[in-house]
Amino acid sequence: MTKEWAEYLVVRDEVIGLILEGSLPEGVALDQHEGAEGFNDVRAAIANLKDSFEAEAATQVEDARARTTRATGG
Repeated sequence: MTKEWAEYLVVRDEVIGLILEGSLPEGVALDQHEGAEGFNDVRAAIANLKDSFEAEAATQVEDARARTTRATGG
């Protein structure tokens, strides 16, 4: 679990608690202020992870192409 996700879950749990206690306006305010920001941090962390996977995959593909070229004498 990423740090961003763990931090978001803390806020989400607090929001849910406020809603269940009947404090809907406070829950919505907390979600809008901290929840949205935390969720955006989660989205950014996922995008960074995706970018790193794609870069690693591109490197592996290029390495495989180079090995194939050397093996076929091309």
